[in-house]
Amino acid sequence: MNHSDILVVIPHSGLIIPYEIDMDSLSSDFRLLVQNVDWYTNWLYDFRDILSNRHLVFPYCSMIVEGNRHPDILDDSVPLVDVWGRPVYEQGREPSLARRQEMSDRYLKKFHQVITEEIRSGATFLLDGHSTVSARGVTDHQIDLMNYQHSKLDKEPVYYSPDAYIETYAAELRKRLPEVNVTVNASEYYTVYGHVCSAHSISATTRIGDRVPAILQETNERLYKHPDKTPDVDAINRLRRAFAESLAVTVENLQKKTGGNES
Repeated sequence: MNHSDILVVIPHSGLIIPYEIDMDSLSSDFRLLVQNVDWYTNWLYDFRDILSNRHLVFPYCSMIVEGNRHPDILDDSVPLVDVWGRPVYEQGREPSLARRQEMSDRYLKKFHQVITEEIRSGATFLLDGHSTVSARGVTDHQIDLMNYQHSKLDKEPVYYSPDAYIETYAAELRKRLPEVNVTVNASEYYTVYGHVCSAHSISATTRIGDRVPAILQETNERLYKHPDKTPDVDAINRLRRAFAESLAVTVENLQKKTGGNES
């Protein structure tokens, strides 16, 4: 199948530490902090051999530069502490405000520009791929799909796509993964803003300008990791094939119904 109209974005699987950061400046607990990276999602959501789709991975560690946060909000996008308030750097060795702004400009703004370029060159749908531990209302054998957020930055809910997209995708996943609890907007992650979807999506049937309909997916890591956190290769391949097939059916059916019109 050729689905170059589908763009998959994985913002949180990267491990690269930007060269501007001295490795010795990182917190002695940094190895614990990186447990919050969406491990192996660059494989879990890689459908290129199946769909020939567009695939974009942000390669940098989210503890240093956070690809899913607003580049101009430096406390979020180039953080000094993690989501639990633990310091990323040794005391007194944090990057300066100017350095953090430089990193945002160099890595984050460029990343979002590439997303825009992919949309301009033909993408008509975006899947924002993530993983989660059992938290925020997501249980061990659950995949939660979201098509909206209502965060501290949003005066009202921001919708990424019409309900028909997420409902169709969920139904297709349930057919292929009957043992998995596939839910729609069932977790508390809607309160956490995601800049990938908020900046590049629109609640429409296809592309309008530089925005496309999108779905954000949170897959519980227990579905594709062994208890020791190593990757379960069989599970990753079964899941990604189910994701790819379900996504293709969803986009084909909905864009066929609407004629694939765009502006």
